[in-house]
Amino acid sequence: MKKVNSYTTRKKRDEEKGTHIFVTTKEFDKIRNDLVAYTLFNGNEYGATNQQVNESDLYILDKKGIEWFKEHYNNYKSYKVIYLDVSETQCRDRMKKRGDSKEDVEKRIQNDKIEFEGIEKLADVVISNQYFFSCCCDIWEYIQKCEVNSRKKLNKNR
Repeated sequence: MKKVNSYTTRKKRDEEKGTHIFVTTKEFDKIRNDLVAYTLFNGNEYGATNQQVNESDLYILDKKGIEWFKEHYNNYKSYKVIYLDVSETQCRDRMKKRGDSKEDVEKRIQNDKIEFEGIEKLADVVISNQYFFSCCCDIWEYIQKCEVNSRKKLNKNR
C-alpha cells in the first residue's frame, strides 16, 4: 500500500527518508490552495494535495488534520479513519530511541494529551499499537473487511 508523503515545513530529522516532502514556508504557501488535508502541529505545517491523496492508500494525520480532511476532501475515494492507540510509555520510549531529548519528549507528551483529546470519536475503528506485528495484522484485517463490504455494496447497486 502507498502512504501519502505529505508536505511539511518541519525540519528533517537525521536519517529520515520517505516520510514527507520537506519544503520552506514559501514553498508551502504555493500549494496551500490545492490542499485537501492540512494541520499545524508543534509549530510546523503539514498538508497533502488532492492528487497525493487520490494516488495513495494510507495517510497519517493528527486530530486537526482528520477534521480538516473530512471537511475539504470530496473526491471519488471513500476513506476510513483508523486510530492507532499508543500508550504514553510507548510514545516516550519511541521518541527516546529516535534520539529526542528528555525535555522534547516531555513537551511532546504534554502537547499530545491536548492535541489528541477525543480523537477516537473521529475514528471508524480503534486499534492498539502496543505490538507492531499484531497492529499491522489488525490494520490489514480491517482494510480487507472494508474492501469486501465495499465490493458487496458495489455489486448490490449494479
